[in-house]
Amino acid sequence: MGLGERVHHRKAGSRPGRILFLLSVVLGLTMGMCFTASAAAKLTQKKLTLSQGETFRLRLKGASGEVEWDSTRPEIASVGEKGLVRALKAGRCKIRAVCGGKVYACRVIVQAIAFETPSLTMVQKRSQVLRFTSDKVSGAVWTSSAPKVAEVKDGVVTALRPGTTVITAKWNGISMNCQVTVVGNTVENLSLAYPASKTNRGKIVLAGSSSMDYWEDAQQAFAPYEVINTAIAGTTAVQWLGWFRPLITRYKPAAVVLYVGSNDLGDGTLISGEANAQNTILLLKKISRKLKNIPVFYVSINPCWARKGSWEKISISNQLVKSFCDRRKNLYYIDIVFAFTDAKGTPDKTLFLEDQLHPSKKGYAIWERLVADQVKKTARRSLRKALNSRKQTEKSEKNE
Repeated sequence: MGLGERVHHRKAGSRPGRILFLLSVVLGLTMGMCFTASAAAKLTQKKLTLSQGETFRLRLKGASGEVEWDSTRPEIASVGEKGLVRALKAGRCKIRAVCGGKVYACRVIVQAIAFETPSLTMVQKRSQVLRFTSDKVSGAVWTSSAPKVAEVKDGVVTALRPGTTVITAKWNGISMNCQVTVVGNTVENLSLAYPASKTNRGKIVLAGSSSMDYWEDAQQAFAPYEVINTAIAGTTAVQWLGWFRPLITRYKPAAVVLYVGSNDLGDGTLISGEANAQNTILLLKKISRKLKNIPVFYVSINPCWARKGSWEKISISNQLVKSFCDRRKNLYYIDIVFAFTDAKGTPDKTLFLEDQLHPSKKGYAIWERLVADQVKKTARRSLRKALNSRKQTEKSEKNE
């Protein structure tokens, strides 16, 4: 073979080699690009905690090509074609995204939603807020199976008369029930309705006689703070000297609002205004001594036509109790008399019920403005501290 032939043979033989080399380079670059694109894909969440009925959209960022979604336990949490996860019932599962032959997984925990208390005992003429085990529920539809026993509005249950009803809240396809039993107002029933548990600490305790007992809108008036109303119609300051521990101080309240003394005076023939003030002051001393720095509010005795014979004694008692409160730290006297009477001190009949003894709706609107608003303003620090403490306790208990 000549030299020209050998050179020609080498050139001809080198072309396929170059082609193969170029193909391998291109293929390698392509595979590298595919690998880089695949490696860059990432789920927006690797772990997700949802409440029943809640939804969340997962995305596979950096994905090139079609993404397929599935759930390892669709009865716990389902997922749609576009990554929309829907929590269905309590449990755990994985939501997976498949793209380019690679699987990406997100661990999902679904928490059950229910009422904190599946059953509740309430004293008639009281209101109470029903709470869920999750703070993510909003806009629930509320109903009562026996609205004449207890009615419900936006989660606030108002007990009307003894009996049993089921309060239902529907949200995102989930139905939650709480059985409510309404009982009469006695010391024993109050202790049953308001156990001395952690959930009842740090609230506003309302106590005293019928005018406080019949304040049906008290829960709404003191919102966002919660109340425990242990008032009992027909009771006296002397009786509360024996009840202040089980019905007031054992709840470790953030504030106390007291209305007593009217029944002690009655129609004016029972005891003197001075004696009534002494009993009331003794009660205030015992409560404030037990609760130390917690603010205690005394609502003045309201003169009314049913107690016309005691107007002078009411005035004497109020003046003495006010003077005592003004000298003591964390004791506050709330004057409501001026708002219920004219310039001559005569009670306005339109602010009372037909019995001319208890406030009407117009009268309780004054209570809300003068009593509730002053308590929320004056005891603001104590109330907020208790509210934050209760929220932290509830949060830690849920995480356990």
